[in-house]
Amino acid sequence: MTYKIQKDYTKQTFSFGYMLGICNGDGYMRKCGSGITVMTHSPDLGESTAKHWNNWTGLIAGHKQYQRVKQAPYQKEPKLATEYHTFCNSYEISRFLVTLKFGKKKSTIPNVVIESKNKRFIYGFLSGYFDSDGGISLCRVKAHNSLQWNRRVRCFFADENIKNQIKQLLINEGLNVGEYFRKNRDTWELYITRNKDILLFAKYIGFQMQSKKEKLKELLKTIGGK
Repeated sequence: MTYKIQKDYTKQTFSFGYMLGICNGDGYMRKCGSGITVMTHSPDLGESTAKHWNNWTGLIAGHKQYQRVKQAPYQKEPKLATEYHTFCNSYEISRFLVTLKFGKKKSTIPNVVIESKNKRFIYGFLSGYFDSDGGISLCRVKAHNSLQWNRRVRCFFADENIKNQIKQLLINEGLNVGEYFRKNRDTWELYITRNKDILLFAKYIGFQMQSKKEKLKELLKTIGGK
């Protein structure tokens, strides 16, 4: 879809940061330079991407649905999966994103995020990344002869360098962050478990996807958060 850009897309807003977070997660810039595509197995992420693309630029995103046979390295058999693609089309925006110099094969986050002093912009980036590759874990476990809540906001990484950069951004915002290497999938996990840190995450960063928003709300109810 082609419409005239209506907003200052260089301004460091939450939605601009969110789209950069998406680009570092499930999104990618197409080789033809026509814009951003977000590929996911959840239409929910496509909807939040389209919303923030419009907030950032004033442009309208398009959607398509595909079915493909895929097999992840840890899966024994290939499976038929539904993919949802969101197309954010703009040659001008695509050229602008190239100037921000994402790392080779997205092995680093853009310097504009690392060097920014704009907290809303950074919060948006983290929210976009957690929407792409993060989630909520909430269960009851037996400890000290009673059932207790095990709460975790977490995010997964195939690239150690990006994991380190995201961890530092979270630490810079006052969050206590743990990490774990998952040998069976050759990935890293960052996690936030302390109540005060989860509340801080929810207040300033949070999730934009409706399904993850609802899961976060359920988690907050167990610690008296809103």
